[in-house]
Amino acid sequence: MALHIALPLLTIICFIPGSCFTAASRASISKTNGFSTDLIQRDSPFSHTTIPSTTHYDRLHNAFRRSFSRLSHYQSTLVTQKSAIQSRIIPSEGEYLMNISIGTPPIQLIGIADTGSDLIWTQCKPCTECFKQTPTLFDPAKSTTYHDVPCSAKPCAELYQATCGSHHDTCVYSYSYGDRSYTKGDLASETFTVGSTSIPKIVFGCGHDNGGTFDESGSGLIGLGGGSLSLVTQLGKTIGGKFSYCLVPLSAESYVTSKINFGSAAVVSGNGVVSTSLVSNKDPKTYYYLTLEAISVGKQRLVYDTNHYNMTSSSKAGVADNEGNIIIDSGTTLTFLPAGFYDDLVQVLEKSIEAEKVSDPKGVLSLCFRSESSISVPAITAHFTGADVVLNPLNTFAKVEDDLFCFTMAPSTDFAIFGNLAQMNFLVGYDIDGGTVRGICVCSNAGIATSSRDRTVRFWSLDPSDERRFPTSKILLGHTSFVGLLAWILPNAEEFLNGAIVSGGMDTLVQVWDLRTWEKVHTLKSHQLQVTGLALDNDDIVSSSINCKFTASGKFHRSAALGPPNTDAEKEIENESEHIGLNDIDDSASCMGTRLIADIFRSETKTSVTSIERKAKRER
Repeated sequence: MALHIALPLLTIICFIPGSCFTAASRASISKTNGFSTDLIQRDSPFSHTTIPSTTHYDRLHNAFRRSFSRLSHYQSTLVTQKSAIQSRIIPSEGEYLMNISIGTPPIQLIGIADTGSDLIWTQCKPCTECFKQTPTLFDPAKSTTYHDVPCSAKPCAELYQATCGSHHDTCVYSYSYGDRSYTKGDLASETFTVGSTSIPKIVFGCGHDNGGTFDESGSGLIGLGGGSLSLVTQLGKTIGGKFSYCLVPLSAESYVTSKINFGSAAVVSGNGVVSTSLVSNKDPKTYYYLTLEAISVGKQRLVYDTNHYNMTSSSKAGVADNEGNIIIDSGTTLTFLPAGFYDDLVQVLEKSIEAEKVSDPKGVLSLCFRSESSISVPAITAHFTGADVVLNPLNTFAKVEDDLFCFTMAPSTDFAIFGNLAQMNFLVGYDIDGGTVRGICVCSNAGIATSSRDRTVRFWSLDPSDERRFPTSKILLGHTSFVGLLAWILPNAEEFLNGAIVSGGMDTLVQVWDLRTWEKVHTLKSHQLQVTGLALDNDDIVSSSINCKFTASGKFHRSAALGPPNTDAEKEIENESEHIGLNDIDDSASCMGTRLIADIFRSETKTSVTSIERKAKRER
């Protein structure tokens, strides 16, 4: 029988808690070949949009209102797939500005940084119609690296609204937005500079006719979504699909900017890091979908099942099933949850918080409490697949008046969004290419096991009604870094009635998973560097490491350690490596260094001792 395998690409997102300074110091972040720049909150003192007469509380409520406006544009895009690619947002409603440069010589471009859109565009000379902007208007005629994109080029085909211009067959784009704002111009390529790093041939929109509700602080938009024309996608191998940001909490006294990092500067690892998979098989590709399993208030866990709550028919485009049931978005301030689930969550919070419940005088938020000093908020945890994110009070409640505190999550009848208040003071890392499936193991008729850089092993059971479908049945969590190699232990009456999966990872561990209980039953910790090869030899598990270290494991008790083959006895052992099944490891998965160390593990059930073990004992 032919086996047809169709597995989605797995990508990951990581969270590390703490302040934006302590989170960065606790994480292992490499600056080699990476680069960073500022993210400026639109209401911060660094933004030209800030009106001095407005209070901190006024700015908060303005951001809350923009969240509801942005939610409606998500709805219009997800429901109407034929609408313009960018019609899902109002650019001026984005919450963070990004400062980069464009052209040669470089000219400053301050654009709205948006994980909910793709196209990068800026106003350009000559202007048929341009809105007023504070940054210098970009003049392509003065840049030596500017090039128009022809109609026949692939980027032009990626646009929904594009025509061929009269000038050298140039691709002309045209986008309109839900608030009647618009941008029109030439699709072009140019050198962009982020921090001190210059990246050539970035495709962008050079807008000659722009208008609507844009404010003068910026000159355009910088798309950071998952689509083909976004900055993240175009940077591609330059950044390895990685970017991260840490959003500084909003406060009237804050003169610290948030940061966005790319490439190796965006790698997030270390103590406290949790990761979950981005769901990439949903449309549109622009958005970053996560799977939220539950939210806990203290010890009370509320299961988040979007199929259980009554959503409007339009929601099917966004949360039709429970995988990929919430969008993470840096441009939306509030977090939106299905109305029924939100009501259940509010009921639990009302019982948990000992303060006077009142209405929001502005009529924006649903759950508010009056207190002269502060309120005691129970721990709220967002349980994503494989990642429990413990939210601090600043992530869930905001002080909107001197004595008023309001819950910063809101009900939605359409879509769920994990907003930027919930992300503040977390170092949030996206690894768009990081979840590529690295290992696959066909376990006879039981199903398929896959491993990934998202730190998981996933088991896909055969759908009895369709032999071509393998829905996910279990996600096995235990590795702390990328998982690569997999092997299958056949079912046996002694220990594994349904068989077992053996996995090897970059975290140096070899782990064994029982397919009957779905539990990790053994962890082998002999290697000091990443595991690069796995093979089974009767009762032994044979593994290799990047430093040419081999291990063999039965029922996982170490019986000998063999060092580099310097003595005659050790060289003889090296020549008899077939005794531990090393010939079963193919060249692509074997060691890559010059050392050879063999650690022999003996099964509890074996009574004989191999010749290798005897030689090792003589040498000791």
